[in-house]
Amino acid sequence: MPKNEFFNTGIHTYLWVLNRAKPANRKGFVLLINAETCFTKLKKNLNQKNCEIDEANRARIVQAFRDFGDGPISRKLPIDALLYNKVELELWRHDEEGRAIGKTEKIEGKRIVVRFDDALYNVDAGLLDLAPFAGKTVKEAIALFHEAARNAELTTVDVSGGQLYGRENETGTIWVGPENKGLGVLSVRAKAVKSQGQERARVDIVLDRLLEKDSETVPYSSDEATNNRLIADFLATWVHEPWCLHGWKTGCEINFNRVFPKQSAIRSSKDILKDIAAVEEEMARLEAEIADELQQADTRG
Repeated sequence: MPKNEFFNTGIHTYLWVLNRAKPANRKGFVLLINAETCFTKLKKNLNQKNCEIDEANRARIVQAFRDFGDGPISRKLPIDALLYNKVELELWRHDEEGRAIGKTEKIEGKRIVVRFDDALYNVDAGLLDLAPFAGKTVKEAIALFHEAARNAELTTVDVSGGQLYGRENETGTIWVGPENKGLGVLSVRAKAVKSQGQERARVDIVLDRLLEKDSETVPYSSDEATNNRLIADFLATWVHEPWCLHGWKTGCEINFNRVFPKQSAIRSSKDILKDIAAVEEEMARLEAEIADELQQADTRG
């Protein structure tokens, strides 16, 4: 509908015509009518209402509906063209060279030193040394420990007598010793436990794959076999990392701007070059005038 057609409704308004008893030749199709230009201006605005659909434009809209085909203000589309698959994925992230942590590994050791940037924490036999958290309860210490982990740009885990693990948290890059292992997760989590009758903080350290949820919008077909093929072909073409399909939902979008694109006039290259030449000519004239004035100033001086 035309914008500002309705009183104080300055948004695009759509009129739906639904028919449960469609003629056979209309079943499976939708007709979109773009009537945003089908109006005449009011002589006097009524607040934001400044136009109305006059009799001639009303007849034009009704005729487009009756014709039920492509026309100056109408497009006939199969229902499938308005539907899409919302595919839910879990991606196993790899770096540009195809490297990634491939399995879950629990990191254990009698003594482990954990660093979050410059902050150092000792873990002895799986228990966090609470000395850096003097005056704090165990739960408060755990909260501060996790906050340091969240804010760290670099996490390192040094196992006494074993490997040195590191993660650049911005990129997700994992290092084991001097070797770049690609993308992964180095999880360092603490939780309160009872040990020898006292409340302590146990630390679990896990090296794992970097898994991320993702969603893709894929064309839809009402034929199940074709729809499955569309999804499979899309994923094979556009998703380049290992993935796990979690399912998909059917969505609907009616985008009038896409169906009725507004084309702006494109000037010819000949006209553009002509304008450029005129600007260059004007610049040359101004440069000559400036040079002449400078020369005259030098002569007078």
